Amino acid sequence: MSNISNLSISRLYHKLVAKNWLATLLLFIFHVLYLGYLINNDIFKPQYICLFLILVGILYTPIVLQNLLILLIFSVVSLVAATCSIFRGIDASSIISICYFFSLFIVVYLYRYYNIYNWLHILLILFYMTFVIVKLLDGTNANEILDERSQNMVSFYFMCYVILFYIGRIKSGKIELPLYPAILLLILSLLMFGRSGIALSVLLFLGMLYYKLAKQPLSKALKIISVILISTVALLYLNREGIKDFMDISLSRFDKEGSDLTGRSEIWTAYFKQFSDNFSYALFGVPLDSEPIFLYFDRNVHNS
Repeated sequence: MSNISNLSISRLYHKLVAKNWLATLLLFIFHVLYLGYLINNDIFKPQYICLFLILVGILYTPIVLQNLLILLIFSVVSLVAATCSIFRGIDASSIISICYFFSLFIVVYLYRYYNIYNWLHILLILFYMTFVIVKLLDGTNANEILDERSQNMVSFYFMCYVILFYIGRIKSGKIELPLYPAILLLILSLLMFGRSGIALSVLLFLGMLYYKLAKQPLSKALKIISVILISTVALLYLNREGIKDFMDISLSRFDKEGSDLTGRSEIWTAYFKQFSDNFSYALFGVPLDSEPIFLYFDRNVHNS
């Protein structure tokens, strides 16, 4: 009798974890927690997200063990990170970061092996865009919209949601890819006036435009181009001053700084000098408190 009961529970479990709606729901909770962390990391701490992902990982353990590749990749990278952190002086924040990174394997797994409903990414796009616009209208500085993250990072996270939307569409078999997410990303990046965000959003928009036009007959492609050109010219004509002021503000950093690295080249020079002079640093990385310039630029790891 117990064998029959265990068999029934096992079948019920496999039916449940095979559902796309459950994977979508769990990813929805993850994204909500992560958005909370971006907005206020005093309330939504990374360890809370890590705990949630560990519980999801436990739920999917039997299924994950049948597809070990993603788990192995995250395990190896986490082990390397732990080794480097021990050498450079491990602390509580390092342990939390490594555990959090490792727990993300389940997010990648769910996206890889399930057809995630795209309403999730549409909700993320709409909520995030609305949140940023409300903050800007409230007079919040672009560098303070997200908690301890720069204006370029505001664009970066939105770009992640837009790309997830497009990947979801393609994975679900939908060849038609709408332009509006790429257009929203471009608008938001211009509002953030960060050079990297603007450059990448322009690149994505042009790529999506090319993809859309390449799928159309020549006559329809010409019509789309004509509509875009006429709409752009009409918008520029009807609101010349407003658009000029907006573009002057959005592109101001390009005008003032061009492609200047604003300290990054000095950081890289100092980092690679130590990297090449010390064998252990070449293996485990350069400690970010070993140079005054690292401290001056708040140990920005991505710049090092």
